[in-house]
Amino acid sequence: MKKYLNKTNFKYPIALIAVLVLLIGCEDSNVRDGIRAITLKPTSNTTLINIDEVITYTDSSQNVASRLWTFEGGSIASSSDEVVDVTYDTEGTFSTEIEITDSDGNVKDHNFNVEVFPLIVPEFSASANSALFGSEITFTNNSLNTESAFETNNEDIEDDSFFWEFDGGVPATSTEKDPVVRYPNVGTYDVKLTVYRRAPEHKAIITKQDFINIVDAQVISPAATRLAELGSKIHLTYDVPVGAVDADAFSVSIDGADATPVSGVATHGSDPNTLVVSLTTPVAEGQTVNLSYNGSDFAPSGELLGTISGLLIENTIMNLLKDQNPGFEDDAAGGFPTLWGNWDGQNGRNNPEVYELIDTDQHSGSNSLQVALNTGISNDWSLETTHVAIVEGATYRLSVWAKASEAGILLDFRSVAEGWASSSGEVVTLTTEWVKYDAEFTTTDDLGRNYWHVLRPDDSPDGSFVYLDDVSLYRID
Repeated sequence: MKKYLNKTNFKYPIALIAVLVLLIGCEDSNVRDGIRAITLKPTSNTTLINIDEVITYTDSSQNVASRLWTFEGGSIASSSDEVVDVTYDTEGTFSTEIEITDSDGNVKDHNFNVEVFPLIVPEFSASANSALFGSEITFTNNSLNTESAFETNNEDIEDDSFFWEFDGGVPATSTEKDPVVRYPNVGTYDVKLTVYRRAPEHKAIITKQDFINIVDAQVISPAATRLAELGSKIHLTYDVPVGAVDADAFSVSIDGADATPVSGVATHGSDPNTLVVSLTTPVAEGQTVNLSYNGSDFAPSGELLGTISGLLIENTIMNLLKDQNPGFEDDAAGGFPTLWGNWDGQNGRNNPEVYELIDTDQHSGSNSLQVALNTGISNDWSLETTHVAIVEGATYRLSVWAKASEAGILLDFRSVAEGWASSSGEVVTLTTEWVKYDAEFTTTDDLGRNYWHVLRPDDSPDGSFVYLDDVSLYRID
């Protein structure tokens, strides 16, 4: 009996071990069969941020063997970490992707679209920087990137705000976009603007010290401004004659660079109401020009020349023919250029077949225009652009780069007014090298002007060629 009981007790541990082995084996099999699949759970603390703001990505997924984050446009390109901080230095919409792999090689992925907004750039200007006490001054908010991302969300738009602070002004503060402020007392005053954007949240502040000068004399500001003489001078025209002024009180900023002194300031020789500001470096086409004046000069009639702070001067330095395909770059080689006209005057017909765009010999860019001069065919070939607007009484310079296969060919080029009311130009003798030819003229009417030239094949060697490039018309007075 005792022996039998001992046998029975020994069986139970063996059975228990067998069950445990079976359970463990089943669990192993289930993992391999994918029952314990990936639970995908990547998150980000936001998907709407400002430039250089940190966004935190967190992967709380389960059953992960490996992960790979990829960050389009981010400060890092990729990461395998569970928690990753990323910044973006460029505005735009960027894709962030996470790819997760389990131990059996199964893959799941998830994508985030992140919107990155530019920072607010606070800026403002005033209708006058100097004024008589009691005057009203209008402030213009020129800030950039002020509107929330969700333009249709009224809550966000209502939370966007401007807060002005006017030292010495009435009112002393304002939440208007472009407020009007009265200054009752003489003095020099600061102006401060705080700009707030709700989404993505950002606040920017700009303070301009001594921005407003209130005096007890009548203050005058330029009634008109103009960039003159191919960007080398700025004309400031007042309503009254102006006398000698302090040139050191003027400065000019080009393309946002630090303001630099000017080389001189004098009254215009034929207009006593105009000051001519000479620049140390001429303004180039397309540049932004701002002028400032912080002097205390008086006009001969007693008015004070008002302070000027960063006044934008319109850049009128441009090729007036810029939209007329002046460098023959709008087309591929092998045909006649778009936006140009041709005419065979002797035979009364168009003759595009003698013109060909080529990419083997040009003054600049990719193309030039080749003209094949076949003698005995005609003695009056013309090429022209359409007309562009000009100013009566202004001075212009018409230019063309040209060369010929044989030296001595004549080119008659000019600017012709609409209806052939007038024309101005030159007849030049071409060489075998690229040369720029100019013709200057002053208009006597306001009729549109073009570029026009004539070539005379009968006066040229048989089978010779003329090459043209980079036509321009600039105002230079």
